[in-house]
Amino acid sequence: MTRPVLQAADHTARAAIHHQTAESLLARTEEWAAVCYFYASLHRVRAALLADPIFGDPPRLATKNPALHPSDAHCTKHMGYTRMQNGRRKRVWGLNELVFLLYPAVAASYELLYNSSLEVRYQQGLATLSLQGASGHADFIREEFVRGNLRA
Repeated sequence: MTRPVLQAADHTARAAIHHQTAESLLARTEEWAAVCYFYASLHRVRAALLADPIFGDPPRLATKNPALHPSDAHCTKHMGYTRMQNGRRKRVWGLNELVFLLYPAVAASYELLYNSSLEVRYQQGLATLSLQGASGHADFIREEFVRGNLRA
């Protein structure tokens, strides 16, 4: 069974749902709010990538990095890697790297939220940020997205 491919509007809707859930968890001081804030931000980044005109302009895209291709707007992994394809190494981009490369204004906030979500999910709990800090970083990314500032 093939999963439906989410469009920019779908990611935007998912971001709003995750953000609302985060706000509910924040009101109860539940650390999982940080995870929801991260995923709200992830969906905003994915929506921005899909709508970013740079992915429709391969020469301009190559000025950011020659290894970037229009299909990289559909990136789904957090971290990039290289793989062999037809005897050559092929770069597979991660969202974290694309944020740093294309949207540096929100890169630090995105990375803090990513790390905080890892702490909650796989470690002893939230350590890098307070819940209020996570909320602030997620709000910043949301504001930049709404203002249309997530464009390369």
